[in-house]
Amino acid sequence: MFHEQHSSGRKYCSSASSNVKSNYLVKELNIPIPYGHIAAKCWGAETGIPVLALHGWLDNSGTFDKLIPLLSQNFFIVAIDAPGHGRSSHRPLGCVYTDVGMLMDFKRVIEYLNWNKFHLMGHSLGGALALMFTSLFPSLVEKVVVLDIAKPTSRPVTSFPHETINAIQNHFKNESKMNKDPPVYTIETAAQRLKEGMYNEVTLEGARILNQRGTRASKCGKGVVFSRDIRCRTIEQFSRRSHEFVEQCMSQIHTEILMIMANNTHPNYASSTPEVIETFFGIYKKNSRNFQLKHVDGNHFVHLNNPERIAPFINDFLLNNNEVKMSSRL
Repeated sequence: MFHEQHSSGRKYCSSASSNVKSNYLVKELNIPIPYGHIAAKCWGAETGIPVLALHGWLDNSGTFDKLIPLLSQNFFIVAIDAPGHGRSSHRPLGCVYTDVGMLMDFKRVIEYLNWNKFHLMGHSLGGALALMFTSLFPSLVEKVVVLDIAKPTSRPVTSFPHETINAIQNHFKNESKMNKDPPVYTIETAAQRLKEGMYNEVTLEGARILNQRGTRASKCGKGVVFSRDIRCRTIEQFSRRSHEFVEQCMSQIHTEILMIMANNTHPNYASSTPEVIETFFGIYKKNSRNFQLKHVDGNHFVHLNNPERIAPFINDFLLNNNEVKMSSRL
Protein backbone atom coordinates (compact mmCIF):
# COMPACT_ATOMS: atom_id res chain seq x y z
CA MET A 1 0.00 0.00 0.00
CA PHE A 2 1.11 3.61 -0.55
CA HIS A 3 1.60 5.69 2.56
CA GLU A 4 3.11 9.10 3.17
CA GLN A 5 6.53 7.52 3.51
CA HIS A 6 7.91 4.01 3.18
CA SER A 7 10.99 2.35 4.57
CA SER A 8 12.04 1.75 0.97
CA GLY A 9 12.45 5.52 0.55
CA ARG A 10 9.28 6.24 -1.42
CA LYS A 11 7.77 9.58 -0.43
CA TYR A 12 4.26 10.69 -1.27
CA CYS A 13 2.38 13.83 -0.45
CA SER A 14 -1.26 14.69 -0.87
CA SER A 15 -2.24 16.97 -3.72
CA ALA A 16 -5.34 19.09 -4.10
CA SER A 17 -6.53 20.84 -7.26
CA SER A 18 -9.62 22.78 -8.23
CA ASN A 19 -9.67 20.71 -11.40
CA VAL A 20 -9.99 17.39 -9.57
CA LYS A 21 -13.15 15.78 -8.22
CA SER A 22 -13.12 15.93 -4.44
CA ASN A 23 -13.63 12.18 -4.10
CA TYR A 24 -10.67 11.27 -6.33
CA LEU A 25 -7.52 10.31 -4.46
CA VAL A 26 -4.54 12.21 -5.88
CA LYS A 27 -0.97 12.07 -4.60
CA GLU A 28 2.43 13.30 -5.74
CA LEU A 29 5.42 10.99 -6.05
CA ASN A 30 9.10 11.59 -6.82
CA ILE A 31 10.73 8.54 -8.43
CA PRO A 32 14.55 8.45 -8.12
CA ILE A 33 16.67 8.14 -11.26
CA PRO A 34 20.46 8.39 -11.57
CA TYR A 35 20.49 12.16 -12.22
CA GLY A 36 17.60 13.20 -9.98
CA HIS A 37 13.94 12.26 -9.98
CA ILE A 38 10.85 11.84 -12.15
CA ALA A 39 7.82 13.61 -10.72
CA ALA A 40 4.49 11.82 -10.96
CA LYS A 41 0.88 12.55 -10.17
CA CYS A 42 -0.82 9.39 -8.91
CA TRP A 43 -4.58 9.02 -9.33
CA GLY A 44 -6.76 6.51 -7.52
CA ALA A 45 -6.10 3.73 -5.04
CA GLU A 46 -2.85 1.82 -5.35
CA THR A 47 -4.85 -1.42 -5.39
CA GLY A 48 -6.40 -0.42 -8.72
CA ILE A 49 -5.54 -1.50 -12.25
CA PRO A 50 -2.13 0.05 -13.04
CA VAL A 51 -1.89 2.56 -15.88
CA LEU A 52 1.15 4.64 -16.84
CA ALA A 53 0.24 7.94 -18.56
CA LEU A 54 2.73 9.77 -20.81
CA HIS A 55 2.22 13.38 -21.88
CA GLY A 56 3.19 15.06 -25.14
CA TRP A 57 6.18 17.11 -26.29
CA LEU A 58 6.93 20.09 -24.00
CA ASP A 59 3.80 19.34 -21.93
CA ASN A 60 3.55 17.73 -18.50
CA SER A 61 1.29 15.37 -16.58
CA GLY A 62 -1.23 18.17 -16.08
CA THR A 63 -2.39 17.42 -19.61
CA PHE A 64 -4.49 14.59 -18.10
CA ASP A 65 -6.00 16.63 -15.25
CA LYS A 66 -9.43 16.92 -16.88
CA LEU A 67 -9.49 13.46 -18.47
CA ILE A 68 -8.51 11.18 -15.59
CA PRO A 69 -11.35 12.24 -13.24
CA LEU A 70 -13.74 11.01 -15.96
CA LEU A 71 -12.13 7.57 -16.06
CA SER A 72 -13.09 4.63 -13.90
CA GLN A 73 -11.82 4.74 -10.35
CA ASN A 74 -10.91 1.07 -10.77
CA PHE A 75 -7.64 2.39 -12.21
CA PHE A 76 -4.45 3.43 -10.44
CA ILE A 77 -2.97 5.93 -12.89
CA VAL A 78 0.57 7.21 -12.57
CA ALA A 79 0.94 10.26 -14.82
CA ILE A 80 4.58 11.25 -15.00
CA ASP A 81 6.40 14.42 -15.96
CA ALA A 82 8.96 13.22 -18.49
CA PRO A 83 12.59 14.17 -17.77
CA GLY A 84 13.13 17.85 -18.48
CA HIS A 85 9.40 18.56 -18.25
CA GLY A 86 7.10 19.70 -15.46
CA ARG A 87 8.60 19.06 -12.03
CA SER A 88 11.03 16.34 -13.11
CA SER A 89 14.81 16.72 -13.10
CA HIS A 90 16.66 18.01 -16.13
CA ARG A 91 19.39 15.93 -17.68
CA PRO A 92 22.96 16.94 -16.79
CA LEU A 93 24.76 19.56 -18.84
CA GLY A 94 26.12 18.21 -22.12
CA CYS A 95 23.37 15.59 -22.46
CA VAL A 96 20.83 15.23 -25.27
CA TYR A 97 17.16 14.28 -24.96
CA THR A 98 16.23 11.35 -27.20
CA ASP A 99 13.50 8.74 -27.45
CA VAL A 100 15.86 6.01 -26.23
CA GLY A 101 16.79 8.04 -23.16
CA MET A 102 13.10 8.60 -22.41
CA LEU A 103 12.28 4.91 -22.84
CA MET A 104 15.07 3.95 -20.44
CA ASP A 105 13.69 6.30 -17.79
CA PHE A 106 10.16 4.98 -18.30
CA LYS A 107 11.55 1.49 -17.70
CA ARG A 108 13.14 2.76 -14.48
CA VAL A 109 9.73 4.04 -13.40
CA ILE A 110 8.13 0.64 -14.04
CA GLU A 111 10.85 -1.16 -12.11
CA TYR A 112 10.49 1.27 -9.22
CA LEU A 113 6.74 0.67 -9.09
CA ASN A 114 7.35 -3.08 -9.42
CA TRP A 115 4.70 -3.47 -12.10
CA ASN A 116 4.94 -6.70 -14.11
CA LYS A 117 1.87 -5.95 -16.23
CA PHE A 118 0.15 -2.62 -16.86
CA HIS A 119 -1.69 -0.45 -19.36
CA LEU A 120 -0.07 2.47 -21.20
CA MET A 121 -1.74 5.71 -22.23
CA GLY A 122 0.03 8.45 -24.17
CA HIS A 123 -0.76 11.69 -25.96
CA SER A 124 1.17 12.91 -29.01
CA LEU A 125 4.89 12.26 -28.37
CA GLY A 126 3.83 10.30 -25.28
CA GLY A 127 1.67 8.12 -27.51
CA ALA A 128 4.55 7.53 -29.92
CA LEU A 129 6.80 6.57 -27.01
CA ALA A 130 4.07 4.31 -25.62
CA LEU A 131 3.98 2.44 -28.94
CA MET A 132 7.76 2.16 -29.05
CA PHE A 133 7.93 1.00 -25.42
CA THR A 134 5.31 -1.64 -26.16
CA SER A 135 7.27 -2.89 -29.17
CA LEU A 136 10.41 -3.26 -27.03
CA PHE A 137 8.80 -4.68 -23.85
CA PRO A 138 5.69 -6.52 -25.10
CA SER A 139 5.44 -8.78 -22.06
CA LEU A 140 4.91 -5.77 -19.78
CA VAL A 141 2.11 -3.95 -21.59
CA GLU A 142 -1.40 -5.40 -21.67
CA LYS A 143 -3.16 -2.60 -23.58
CA VAL A 144 -2.09 0.75 -25.00
CA VAL A 145 -4.19 3.88 -25.56
CA VAL A 146 -2.78 6.37 -28.06
CA LEU A 147 -4.19 9.90 -28.29
CA ASP A 148 -3.94 11.76 -31.60
CA ILE A 149 -0.78 10.33 -33.07
CA ALA A 150 -0.52 7.43 -35.50
CA LYS A 151 3.09 6.31 -35.04
CA PRO A 152 6.56 7.28 -33.84
CA THR A 153 8.20 9.91 -36.02
CA SER A 154 9.83 8.53 -39.16
CA ARG A 155 11.33 9.82 -42.40
CA PRO A 156 12.75 8.49 -45.68
CA VAL A 157 16.26 7.29 -44.94
CA THR A 158 17.71 9.71 -47.52
CA SER A 159 16.74 12.70 -45.35
CA PHE A 160 18.81 11.68 -42.33
CA PRO A 161 22.18 13.40 -43.02
CA HIS A 162 20.58 16.82 -43.48
CA GLU A 163 18.14 16.41 -40.58
CA THR A 164 20.83 15.16 -38.20
CA ILE A 165 22.95 18.22 -38.97
CA ASN A 166 19.94 20.43 -38.23
CA ALA A 167 19.31 18.61 -34.95
CA ILE A 168 22.89 19.11 -33.78
CA GLN A 169 22.91 22.79 -34.76
CA ASN A 170 19.59 23.41 -33.02
CA HIS A 171 20.77 21.60 -29.91
CA PHE A 172 23.86 23.80 -29.72
CA LYS A 173 21.68 26.91 -30.11
CA ASN A 174 19.45 25.81 -27.27
CA GLU A 175 22.45 24.92 -25.14
CA SER A 176 23.86 28.42 -25.62
CA LYS A 177 20.66 29.92 -24.20
CA MET A 178 20.86 27.98 -20.94
CA ASN A 179 23.15 30.51 -19.29
CA LYS A 180 20.74 33.35 -19.99
CA ASP A 181 17.89 34.31 -17.70
CA PRO A 182 14.59 33.07 -19.17
CA PRO A 183 11.78 35.52 -19.96
CA VAL A 184 9.59 36.43 -16.99
CA TYR A 185 5.80 36.42 -17.39
CA THR A 186 2.80 37.09 -15.25
CA ILE A 187 0.64 34.03 -14.65
CA GLU A 188 -1.87 35.21 -17.25
CA THR A 189 0.67 36.22 -19.90
CA ALA A 190 2.41 32.84 -19.43
CA ALA A 191 -0.89 31.10 -20.13
CA GLN A 192 -1.45 33.24 -23.21
CA ARG A 193 2.12 32.57 -24.40
CA LEU A 194 1.64 28.82 -24.00
CA LYS A 195 -1.71 28.92 -25.78
CA GLU A 196 -0.22 30.74 -28.76
CA GLY A 197 2.78 28.38 -28.83
CA MET A 198 0.35 25.48 -29.19
CA TYR A 199 -1.30 27.05 -32.25
CA ASN A 200 -4.19 28.13 -29.99
CA GLU A 201 -5.34 24.50 -29.77
CA VAL A 202 -5.50 24.66 -25.98
CA THR A 203 -7.90 26.93 -24.18
CA LEU A 204 -6.67 29.47 -21.65
CA GLU A 205 -8.04 27.16 -18.97
CA GLY A 206 -5.97 24.29 -20.39
CA ALA A 207 -2.89 26.49 -20.56
CA ARG A 208 -3.32 27.47 -16.93
CA ILE A 209 -3.61 23.80 -15.96
CA LEU A 210 -0.40 22.92 -17.81
CA ASN A 211 1.42 25.88 -16.29
CA GLN A 212 0.66 24.68 -12.76
CA ARG A 213 3.49 22.19 -13.31
CA GLY A 214 5.16 23.86 -16.27
CA THR A 215 6.19 27.14 -14.64
CA ARG A 216 8.00 28.21 -11.48
CA ALA A 217 8.55 31.46 -9.68
CA SER A 218 11.17 33.68 -11.28
CA LYS A 219 14.38 34.50 -9.38
CA CYS A 220 13.51 38.19 -9.45
CA GLY A 221 10.18 37.48 -7.79
CA LYS A 222 8.24 39.46 -10.38
CA GLY A 223 6.48 36.59 -12.10
CA VAL A 224 6.99 33.08 -13.44
CA VAL A 225 9.26 31.38 -15.96
CA PHE A 226 8.73 28.20 -17.93
CA SER A 227 10.47 25.35 -16.10
CA ARG A 228 10.94 22.85 -18.94
CA ASP A 229 14.45 22.21 -20.21
CA ILE A 230 15.01 24.17 -23.41
CA ARG A 231 17.04 21.23 -24.77
CA CYS A 232 13.80 19.20 -24.98
CA ARG A 233 12.91 21.14 -28.13
CA THR A 234 15.06 18.79 -30.22
CA ILE A 235 13.73 15.48 -28.86
CA GLU A 236 11.76 14.80 -32.01
CA GLN A 237 14.64 15.77 -34.30
CA PHE A 238 17.08 13.42 -32.59
CA SER A 239 14.49 10.62 -32.40
CA ARG A 240 13.57 10.32 -36.08
CA ARG A 241 13.95 6.87 -37.61
CA SER A 242 13.46 5.51 -41.09
CA HIS A 243 10.00 4.34 -42.12
CA GLU A 244 11.40 0.83 -42.43
CA PHE A 245 12.80 0.85 -38.89
CA VAL A 246 9.55 2.08 -37.37
CA GLU A 247 7.49 -0.35 -39.43
CA GLN A 248 9.59 -3.23 -38.09
CA CYS A 249 9.12 -2.02 -34.50
CA MET A 250 5.37 -1.52 -34.88
CA SER A 251 4.97 -4.97 -36.41
CA GLN A 252 6.18 -6.40 -33.07
CA ILE A 253 3.15 -5.03 -31.23
CA HIS A 254 0.56 -7.72 -30.58
CA THR A 255 -0.91 -5.84 -27.62
CA GLU A 256 -4.43 -4.45 -27.90
CA ILE A 257 -4.40 -0.85 -29.20
CA LEU A 258 -6.97 1.91 -28.91
CA MET A 259 -6.07 4.86 -31.15
CA ILE A 260 -8.15 8.02 -30.84
CA MET A 261 -7.62 10.59 -33.60
CA ALA A 262 -8.97 14.15 -33.57
CA ASN A 263 -10.66 15.45 -36.71
CA ASN A 264 -9.39 19.03 -36.55
CA THR A 265 -5.75 18.80 -35.49
CA HIS A 266 -3.41 21.56 -36.67
CA PRO A 267 -1.26 20.38 -39.61
CA ASN A 268 1.91 20.95 -37.59
CA TYR A 269 0.82 18.21 -35.20
CA ALA A 270 0.18 15.68 -37.98
CA SER A 271 2.48 12.68 -37.62
CA SER A 272 2.91 11.99 -41.35
CA THR A 273 1.18 11.99 -44.74
CA PRO A 274 -2.16 10.16 -45.06
CA GLU A 275 -0.54 7.44 -47.17
CA VAL A 276 2.10 6.66 -44.54
CA ILE A 277 -0.48 6.76 -41.75
CA GLU A 278 -2.68 4.27 -43.58
CA THR A 279 0.33 1.97 -43.93
CA PHE A 280 0.79 1.95 -40.17
CA PHE A 281 -2.91 1.45 -39.51
CA GLY A 282 -2.61 -1.65 -41.69
CA ILE A 283 0.33 -2.88 -39.58
CA TYR A 284 -1.68 -2.51 -36.37
CA LYS A 285 -4.71 -4.25 -37.86
CA LYS A 286 -2.56 -7.16 -39.00
CA ASN A 287 -0.52 -7.68 -35.84
CA SER A 288 -2.51 -6.39 -32.87
CA ARG A 289 -4.87 -8.74 -31.05
CA ASN A 290 -7.42 -5.94 -31.13
CA PHE A 291 -6.92 -2.63 -32.95
CA GLN A 292 -9.61 -0.02 -32.44
CA LEU A 293 -9.52 3.31 -34.30
CA LYS A 294 -11.84 6.09 -33.16
CA HIS A 295 -12.26 9.54 -34.71
CA VAL A 296 -13.66 12.35 -32.56
CA ASP A 297 -14.49 16.00 -33.08
CA GLY A 298 -11.83 18.26 -31.64
CA ASN A 299 -8.20 19.19 -32.07
CA HIS A 300 -4.86 17.82 -30.90
CA PHE A 301 -5.75 18.61 -27.29
CA VAL A 302 -9.25 17.19 -27.29
CA HIS A 303 -8.32 15.14 -24.19
CA LEU A 304 -7.74 18.42 -22.32
CA ASN A 305 -10.35 20.64 -23.99
CA ASN A 306 -13.19 18.11 -24.32
CA PRO A 307 -12.25 15.00 -22.31
CA GLU A 308 -15.86 13.80 -22.15
CA ARG A 309 -15.61 12.95 -25.86
CA ILE A 310 -12.93 10.31 -25.35
CA ALA A 311 -13.28 9.07 -21.75
CA PRO A 312 -16.04 6.52 -22.57
CA PHE A 313 -13.87 4.92 -25.27
CA ILE A 314 -10.93 4.59 -22.86
CA ASN A 315 -13.05 3.16 -20.05
CA ASP A 316 -14.68 0.57 -22.31
CA PHE A 317 -11.38 -0.44 -23.87
CA LEU A 318 -9.31 -0.80 -20.70
CA LEU A 319 -12.01 -2.42 -18.57
CA ASN A 320 -13.17 -4.97 -21.16
CA ASN A 321 -11.64 -8.41 -20.52
CA ASN A 322 -9.06 -6.82 -18.28
CA GLU A 323 -6.49 -9.24 -16.86
CA VAL A 324 -4.05 -6.77 -15.30
CA LYS A 325 -3.67 -6.95 -11.52
CA MET A 326 -1.75 -4.63 -9.25
CA SER A 327 1.61 -6.18 -8.39
CA SER A 328 3.40 -3.56 -6.32
CA ARG A 329 5.83 -4.71 -3.66
CA LEU A 330 4.64 -1.86 -1.45
